[in-house]
Amino acid sequence: RFELQATECVQDKSSQFRALAMHAYGTQEAHRALRMLALAEIAFAPQAYRALLPDTASRPQEYVTQASAAGVAGGAATLAAAAAALDAVIAVFTPASGAPALVY
Repeated sequence: RFELQATECVQDKSSQFRALAMHAYGTQEAHRALRMLALAEIAFAPQAYRALLPDTASRPQEYVTQASAAGVAGGAATLAAAAAALDAVIAVFTPASGAPALVY
């Protein structure tokens, strides 16, 4: 049904961006650029991502500022924003599922 391939990435607070960068650019070392691309999308269209922001983020612009730091993990908002910025469909699979758990 789906052709899935696991990708090994450094496990840190940037792993979401590392995995996306690996698929988009061929290297996880581009994770900072991917982080900034996703955050720029959120800053450009904040209303589209407001519902996906963590409860701790009172405003999208505050989230963008805080999430710019390398020590902040990505989440639903950055995943959806990366999909929009890359003009790609991103499907999240869990180990036990044969179908996507989330699609952005």
